[in-house]
Amino acid sequence: MAILRKLISSILFFSMLCSFVSCGKLIDEIMGTGDDEPIQCNYSVALKGKWKVVRAGYVENPAGEMAYVNKEETIPTSLEWIEFGDGTAHFHFSKPVMLEYQTLGMEREPDWITDYTCLCKLDNSGFCNFSFGFSPNEHDGGYHESYCEWDFGEENPVYRWANLWAYGKDDDYATTLILYGTNDTYRGYEMKRYDK
Repeated sequence: MAILRKLISSILFFSMLCSFVSCGKLIDEIMGTGDDEPIQCNYSVALKGKWKVVRAGYVENPAGEMAYVNKEETIPTSLEWIEFGDGTAHFHFSKPVMLEYQTLGMEREPDWITDYTCLCKLDNSGFCNFSFGFSPNEHDGGYHESYCEWDFGEENPVYRWANLWAYGKDDDYATTLILYGTNDTYRGYEMKRYDK
């Protein structure tokens, strides 16, 4: 009789344990696991705020996983952070970088800048009159950072698409950003939010 009671107690204990595990899985499916999920839209809201560059270089995007910059294929960058506001993007550099100009009808010498602000529509057209990212080195096969302002007149704005992957707990607040350069579909920046 004592063996039968121990057997029944063990069976009840294991069935109760299984029901808790099943209940936990159900709650995870309903509420989410707490892991960051891809954000597919609403970028102007989800990305608003200040983003610190963690690393720059070749972007890996394995199927079903979070995109990231490959640690073995990084590229030095002076881009320290980007802040997305109401229709703008502000770029801050840790040291002066060369800003080149593409203009209609006249040449303009490059400037050295540590900050740059442009109009930005993350949900559709992208960055207005500004391109950034990496260009090939002529001699060694590597890459260097490059920044350019486009000026074809106020009537002819030049938009560069915001090619990105954003991840977060919900569609209104991203916590991780992979932003490709506007002049490259393989290299970009891995970014995290600055702590509030």
